[in-house]
Amino acid sequence: MRTSTALAVLLPVASFAGILFAACSEPASSTVVSSVTRDASTGADASATTQEIAERALSSDGARVRALGPNSEVVRLAIELDDVGMGHARYEQRFKGLRVHGAEAIVHVRLADEAVEEVTSGFVAIRDDLDATPSLTPAQAALAARLFMSRPSGLTAAVELVVVPGSREPREHNPLLDGEFAEEDGLAYRVNLTGDLESGPVNDVVFVDARSGALFLGYDNVQSAATAGTAKTMYLGSAVPLTTDSVSANSYRLVDPSRGGMSAVNLAYGMSGGAVFTDTDNRWGSGTGADPATGGAEALATAEITWDFFAQTFGRKGIANDGVGSQQRVHYLTGYNNAFWNDACACMTYGDGDGTKFGPTFAIDVSAHEMTHGIIAMTSKLTYSGESGALNESLADIFGTLAEHFSATRPGITKTPNYLIGEDIVTPGISGDFLRSMSNPKADGKSIDHASLNTASLYATTPAINGLHFASGLTNNVFYLLAEGGANATSGKRVTGIGRAKAGAIFYRAMTLYMTSTTNFAGARTATLSAARDLNGASSGEWAAVANAWNACGVGDVAVVDAGAIVDAGTKTDASIADAGTKTDAAILDAATADSGTPRWSGTTVAGAVQYFTTTSLAAGSYTVAMTGTGDADLYVKVGAVPTTTSFTCRPFATSTNETCVISLTSANTLNLMVKGVAATSTFSVAVTKN
Repeated sequence: MRTSTALAVLLPVASFAGILFAACSEPASSTVVSSVTRDASTGADASATTQEIAERALSSDGARVRALGPNSEVVRLAIELDDVGMGHARYEQRFKGLRVHGAEAIVHVRLADEAVEEVTSGFVAIRDDLDATPSLTPAQAALAARLFMSRPSGLTAAVELVVVPGSREPREHNPLLDGEFAEEDGLAYRVNLTGDLESGPVNDVVFVDARSGALFLGYDNVQSAATAGTAKTMYLGSAVPLTTDSVSANSYRLVDPSRGGMSAVNLAYGMSGGAVFTDTDNRWGSGTGADPATGGAEALATAEITWDFFAQTFGRKGIANDGVGSQQRVHYLTGYNNAFWNDACACMTYGDGDGTKFGPTFAIDVSAHEMTHGIIAMTSKLTYSGESGALNESLADIFGTLAEHFSATRPGITKTPNYLIGEDIVTPGISGDFLRSMSNPKADGKSIDHASLNTASLYATTPAINGLHFASGLTNNVFYLLAEGGANATSGKRVTGIGRAKAGAIFYRAMTLYMTSTTNFAGARTATLSAARDLNGASSGEWAAVANAWNACGVGDVAVVDAGAIVDAGTKTDASIADAGTKTDAAILDAATADSGTPRWSGTTVAGAVQYFTTTSLAAGSYTVAMTGTGDADLYVKVGAVPTTTSFTCRPFATSTNETCVISLTSANTLNLMVKGVAATSTFSVAVTKN
């Protein structure tokens, strides 16, 4: 884990328009990370090209960097090259040498034509007269943080002096800052308290006013998979292949040398230390909790599966993509009802549960969920608070579920994959119970699936971590609809799925390359659309399906057709795409026969799918648009523009496919039609007649 970036030496590489560009001197930060194999010279050239174009773009576009001013500098953290011919340069903003919290940017470069595709920017202009001299010492800030969080002494405190942007206008809405930080820019100590207590691990992040000692913001950064409910114990199977370390002919360790040295450690119901599991015949566990090695073997097996999933699917080897495996710590405390990833130790920890609320927590979806938190900590660094915290949890659910589906392809695995979270570990005595459902988030009675349910009270739950899990249901359902298709339970809007593989690739790219620490739900939508554009094209059905999945869950607009182009929030790309990724050619009515009354368009539609049609320019007068057919489909007509479900000239609202609109044109114009399926299957035929 990278820490204390404020202590890094800045190495100037170029200066443009008064903005200093520098590289962070930490080895992990300045390494070029590539998801594909390429020779060293090609990788170096691509990295240099990405850096040059990115820094030229940032320096030349004052609006984009918000005119940061003479006291600010932009520090390059990392450059990553991907397998679709793009380079991604990640930067953070510093003011008078101090990191500006949450102020980050990622420049996405097309290497083929050496052009900027997009800039994901969160830079902010800090007032030039801000005094960067603190009144408190780091030790005083650490003490204040400990008192604020009601923590005992003995914890480790990492303290960093940072600049905290204010929430004053004309700043764009920022869910991390607004309502939590002050209106004006300020100076704060970011204090990270870590350690182990009898109640569980500690990883608190607290922002303390560097002058007054007041609390800016505090949250628990231990990212947990299970906060409510309990589970039955679960195992992958009775004959699961396992890679271990052979010490000698009759001595084996639960260490996997082929996957970065990952290991399984027995904490023996303590909080720290522990010993690596050993065995004499390389046959581990008994399938019950009576043998401690059962937990160690399952934890290592899930870690191996998770490693292989990310390596084989996305080219990522290890949490930090550095080829280093993580440690799996099992039997944490007695009756501990949780599993967690902790950045402080870069390790996974599993409790055995109390047998009532939870059973042993080393299930594959839980394990991969927690390790995804580690990947987030190494890439987008989503803050574990508010919408960004809910997004953090949701992404962990998404990739935990994908790893579970991946596990079903391996020999010896008998578990059937699904879209439930924690169904194997929660309430062992209650059959069919689960923590969360991605297909129907509201099924647990607390989680949300739509933006209309995303209220402030959701994040005011006690403990606050519960609210993040409940709010994660929104993005969980977006992913489910994108992958599998279906209808959102709150809006009723249907989406046609594109499959798990494509949906997973889009969300992984968005998570690792387009999201930053303060990305919210709207920002996640933008990030996934950008990823879909990169992978599938801006005119693709996949891109449209992403827009439609978010829209079904109440975030953003649908992708609609405008004269053969996708339209989304003002952005047009070439193609004729219908709702939910369904392609349809806009049929054109010949002007010479526009009033013939002969049906000019016909077809079949399914529930939620839409098709679009338009006439050539019609003379002024009265026209009847009549639709007939079987089942139930809805007709929308709009003069001069493409109709939507909320914007139209005529919408008959009939309960069958037989619908009629009478439209009066005061001057020459076009009639634009949309047919949307309501019943499972409907047939339709549409005619335009001049009255």
